[in-house]
Amino acid sequence: MKTYYDEEGAPRAENIVSHEGKKSVLLIGDSIRQGYCATVKDLLSDIADVYYPEDNCRFAQYIIASISSYVNLVPDPDSVDVVYWNSGQWDTAHFRYDDEPLNSLEQYVYAIGRVQKIFRREFKNAKIIFATTTPMNPVEGDIMNPRTTEEIMRYNKAACELVLKLGGEIDDLFSLMKDKDSSWYLDYCHYTAEGFRYIGQHVADYLRNAISHGK
Repeated sequence: MKTYYDEEGAPRAENIVSHEGKKSVLLIGDSIRQGYCATVKDLLSDIADVYYPEDNCRFAQYIIASISSYVNLVPDPDSVDVVYWNSGQWDTAHFRYDDEPLNSLEQYVYAIGRVQKIFRREFKNAKIIFATTTPMNPVEGDIMNPRTTEEIMRYNKAACELVLKLGGEIDDLFSLMKDKDSSWYLDYCHYTAEGFRYIGQHVADYLRNAISHGK
């Protein structure tokens, strides 16, 4: 049996389920994506096979380094209809109170552009949709890896400008959640089960519309 090293990506997933006549959707992103992906898969089960990694896709450079694993999640990359992705919570985090975020704004935009181009190359026939980073809990408290909603807004704005310039599409999850009070949150940035279902319903509706209108 071949040994797979991290930089080579995981081997092709076994027993990949693919239904004739259904669309193919790939979800990539951080723990916010992990919170809503099961809801999206369930709500789109009538029209699409929805694939996503079990692990947290962390930050933009991690997505770049893990692309082989993500390609191997789907039966055929050329048959993927939509790639829906996000990156931002880790990128804006000041790990252990560092003065600088993990990615400066310039580094973040550069990496986002690379991811967008890689997805376009690897999933040639897919619509590529970037989801903006959701805001922090308005009652944030003291957290180990702080970031602010104001920082997220700046990163979102710059990322959206580039993604649109590169021919991608934006789903503004930030605007969806910006007016939600602390009762929606489980902690500093993650949502309650009900909150994640709310996001999942929105994403499923957005993707259903995207699928119906094609690339």
